[in-house]
Amino acid sequence: MTRGKVMACLAMSVAGAAWAEPFQLICTVTPPGNNANPANWQPTKRYRFADTFGAVSSLVDIPKTEVFDPAGVAFRASDDLFIGNRHGNVLGQGSLSRFHLSPDGTTATYVGNITAAGMVGVHEMAYNAEIDELLVSSVSNGIFRFRFNAQGEPVLLSQFMNGMQTRGVAVHPSGEFAYVTAASNRIRVFRLNPDGTVAEQTSVFPAGASNLHFFQVSTDGRHLYVADISSSRVFRFRMSTGGDLTLGQTTVAAGAVDVAFSPDGREMFVGNHLGGGINRFTLDLVNDVWNPTGFVSTPSMGGFGVYNAPPCIADFNNDGFVDFFDFDAYVLCFEGEECPLGRDPDFNGDGFADFLDFDEFIRQFERGC
Repeated sequence: MTRGKVMACLAMSVAGAAWAEPFQLICTVTPPGNNANPANWQPTKRYRFADTFGAVSSLVDIPKTEVFDPAGVAFRASDDLFIGNRHGNVLGQGSLSRFHLSPDGTTATYVGNITAAGMVGVHEMAYNAEIDELLVSSVSNGIFRFRFNAQGEPVLLSQFMNGMQTRGVAVHPSGEFAYVTAASNRIRVFRLNPDGTVAEQTSVFPAGASNLHFFQVSTDGRHLYVADISSSRVFRFRMSTGGDLTLGQTTVAAGAVDVAFSPDGREMFVGNHLGGGINRFTLDLVNDVWNPTGFVSTPSMGGFGVYNAPPCIADFNNDGFVDFFDFDAYVLCFEGEECPLGRDPDFNGDGFADFLDFDEFIRQFERGC
């Protein structure tokens, strides 16, 4: 097919490219307390936001046949999603459901279920990208540490806080410290040693806290947020390079169980564990405080995760925009002429640059970046 014919094909397929940056909020539906009857376990909700401060719409749930009383959410990569399952907190079970997400994030394909002896009532999880490790909170038996092998499969490494209650777990951006809550007013701090051991540091007791649950690290990696269900607050701490926490702003949010941020960090979402719903907050850049700006009606919330689509391959000339200049660059590369640095028209990796790759280019072009 000539370049002119392919250009005509694209023109008929694409009326224009979207410049908004949509993202997805993945929310476990986690009713308070023990939930012993599997018939009452809930799916995991997914909401699409058109962009920061944008309109919200519902996506297809992750069905309750693939999650088992879900509570926590963690990503190892943009397409590698884990959901932590409580199993009612009283059945002596706990597990991780693993999913593969399509490039646009709309399709979540169930990969399988991961268990470990003693890992009961999984709550929050935290991925440590520095050492390719997943930390998993068990409701009454501490923190489990999984490392990923060469095949990308999680292998149990060790456990700490054995026999102790936990709810939330987070990792410092350096990968050297972990933070743990246990439905109390205490944040435990641990140094993660290179040999796989941990060393407990001085705990933090935020004034006014009573039932601390899940954490979130800010998009800029400077702050650690922790939600408190009973005091209906979100505490923001400044993290030092040495793992120390300094309390800053406190935000009021009913039944706060977990926190998430838009990819640009300008909007905050706080889940209500007791009454249901997601409260939306906007960052006042002048005064550095979060102000309430909206509400999304939902069932009782648990853990949050944000899916932000990876860089779009349709930006073929690497200028930050998706337009017909990208199409020109793509066609030249597709026809065997010089490709932009770092670009390969074989998008699906099958060893050939053909119309299967062109189809993927069209899908990405229509989605925009």
